[in-house]
Amino acid sequence: MSDYTMALVSQNGSAPCHQSHIEQLKTCDPSFYEFLRTQNPDLLKFDEGEDAGVSEDDGLEPESDSTSNKSESWKKVAKKSKKVEEDTKTTPVVSIDLTTEMLKKWVAQCKKNKMDGFKNLVYSLHDIVCEHFGGNEFYQEHHISKNMTMTRKGFMPKKTIIDKKVTLKRRNNKYVTLDQNIVKKCVKKALKYIPIFLNKTFSDEHKKHPHLSSKWRSFQPLVQLYVFSIQQLLSQKISLINPLVILKFSESSFPYFHTFCDLSKKLVNNLIDLSNSDKFKVKIKALEIVEHFITIHSRYFMHVFKKLHSLWVHSYKPNVHEDPAYMETLFAIIYRLSSLDSKQVHLFIFDEFRSICRDLRDYMSNKTKKNNQDFFNWSTIAKIDVWTRLLASNPPIPQFEDLKYPVIEITFAIMRLNNSPKYFPAHAHYLRFLLRLASKDHYVPLIPSILKILLSTEFQKLGSKTNEKLPLISFMNHVPPSIRQTQPMKEAIFDQILDVLLQYICKMSESIAFPELGLFTVRWIKTTLRSIKVVSFSKTLKSVIENIEKTCEKIIQIRNQVTFGPNDQDKISNWESKHLVATEKDEK
Repeated sequence: MSDYTMALVSQNGSAPCHQSHIEQLKTCDPSFYEFLRTQNPDLLKFDEGEDAGVSEDDGLEPESDSTSNKSESWKKVAKKSKKVEEDTKTTPVVSIDLTTEMLKKWVAQCKKNKMDGFKNLVYSLHDIVCEHFGGNEFYQEHHISKNMTMTRKGFMPKKTIIDKKVTLKRRNNKYVTLDQNIVKKCVKKALKYIPIFLNKTFSDEHKKHPHLSSKWRSFQPLVQLYVFSIQQLLSQKISLINPLVILKFSESSFPYFHTFCDLSKKLVNNLIDLSNSDKFKVKIKALEIVEHFITIHSRYFMHVFKKLHSLWVHSYKPNVHEDPAYMETLFAIIYRLSSLDSKQVHLFIFDEFRSICRDLRDYMSNKTKKNNQDFFNWSTIAKIDVWTRLLASNPPIPQFEDLKYPVIEITFAIMRLNNSPKYFPAHAHYLRFLLRLASKDHYVPLIPSILKILLSTEFQKLGSKTNEKLPLISFMNHVPPSIRQTQPMKEAIFDQILDVLLQYICKMSESIAFPELGLFTVRWIKTTLRSIKVVSFSKTLKSVIENIEKTCEKIIQIRNQVTFGPNDQDKISNWESKHLVATEKDEK
């Protein structure tokens, strides 16, 4: 029941011209009128010629003063309702041409901390964005009209007797321009001076976020229009304005996104989309701003981290070798975000481990060719790459130490799925990833997997010669059948795996126990070296054997002179750093 209906009922039918109010009730509140007509139609039958004062059953005597007061109150209600009806009629929007003089005037007012300049800059920016960069649906939906009131849930309609389809906007004008130079000036001036005005306004109250200020309630609708304009500018598909300019000026406005969850998520998505731009500076700036946004609004941490993780996976193949600087910047941001909230990142990585383990279990229970290939695609390679980078990062993240063993076992399980020469390039990638986790203090058994490839039947015979230019092995995750048996491809794969072996031996040679590991490696190579008929491959492996034996003999000679036992870990580490690590660096 509306307020106007309550007023009609409270008068108990005592006002003159009752029939006109009945008609008005029928128009403004048809549901209540229908209720009266069906339940008690006598209330609607009124003879205006009779005395319509207070009834005798009420126990009160009608007085002329009370009748006149009621008559005046009815006139006030009717006058008020008539005024509301006039106010709620939609007025046409007047278009105002935006000029540079207007912008200069508003900027000067903003510098003097005047509200009029701030409002006009916000309205002009919003109108220009809606006109030239999309967003007209927001203009119709979020404008605050005169018949709306502020509640805890935001701006809600007042309870007035108006048609719900008719609303009056607070503004009956709109700034328009067709000059592209004025559009650019408006955007730049607004993005530059609106944050300055807001910072001055909320600087007197030392709060972490502006929405905690007592002034926020009156500024919220204008700030909402402003942050929407920023989000819409960053989502532009037409490069009317350089994205670097928008990113540069909008960064200072991020604290005002705190209470607008939907706009914040859209902003993050737009920034991540910009990180896929063709321009290198735009990509790097977008990634840096995403990191800055998360340091202010930590509630969107996992949303951003998952987006960056998926961005790494999707952009891995085209950029990992062609644009390594971009991938290094992306990983640096992922690493810094992981340091901010390592607990949530730990849970996320562990969930990814479980997902891959489920896929491995399904494959092992029901082998299919399609599932086998899925473990050697670029998506899985990218995930193993970023995880091993995080685990081997310096300085290390202590919460990730318990993830090293699962990622090593998962990688070995994937490599054991298929030993075909077709996937030797993918095996080379996986071995390089695990090489990051190997050290003299953390043993990773890479020798069996490396020698299994080097001593396979694929390299026992030299392939056919070809004049075709073959792709680099670093850009491949599998070898096409047409070039698998060619000599250049076999040599490239052999060199890649041999390089991993040499790097692994260099790391392990920094340990006092390297002679035992080297003895195992030398024996395994010698047992199958006779079957290799390729002269270049056999010579290379023989030189590797000679170098391993020399290093083992050198370490044994120095080790025989020590006076400490195997349990003296401190003395062992000091001895290794003095005799082995220093000499290895000199030899490199």
